[in-house]
Amino acid sequence: MRNLKEDSGIKYLYTLTTDGNQVYYGVDTDTTNNQAKIGDRFEDNYQQLKSAFQGQTYSSPAIDYSL
Repeated sequence: MRNLKEDSGIKYLYTLTTDGNQVYYGVDTDTTNNQAKIGDRFEDNYQQLKSAFQGQTYSSPAIDYSL
């Protein structure tokens, strides 16, 4: 996944999992001190991402300008 991220110019690439109540990080390709560990809690709650976990497309209107 890290190679895919670097080759494509994607800024963030990670997987998420859920227990049906909370959302957690799986694999995080970040190489900085901000890298999430497997099982760390994801900031968005399950209800916001429920449709994605049900196989539907999910997108956020927020644009991240961080460098």
